[in-house]
Amino acid sequence: MGRKSVKIEAKWDELSARITEEFMSPSLEYGPYVIVENRGGESRLLPADCRDLRDPEERITERRTGYYARLSASGYLDCTDYETIDSVDDVETFFDTWCEFTDEETD
Repeated sequence: MGRKSVKIEAKWDELSARITEEFMSPSLEYGPYVIVENRGGESRLLPADCRDLRDPEERITERRTGYYARLSASGYLDCTDYETIDSVDDVETFFDTWCEFTDEETD
């Protein structure tokens, strides 16, 4: 997926408006990212421009462009791992996994 999706961004905005979490904030980014793997075979996603977050023991296994997301606490080091967002279903899964919602849906 090399181009932005209006549907993904619309769903993200809709669900972001409904979360009750006050400490962690969702962040959706679009751009280049890499998948890195450590010697134990575990992999994770990093923005392509975040070389300082990469462990020297990790190797890049894939380069992609697309959406990725995480939750982070402003002013703190607390954050979730980045996750790829390839579809509207991925947006819903991300929020269902990490967030609690108000009962009301916004228009």
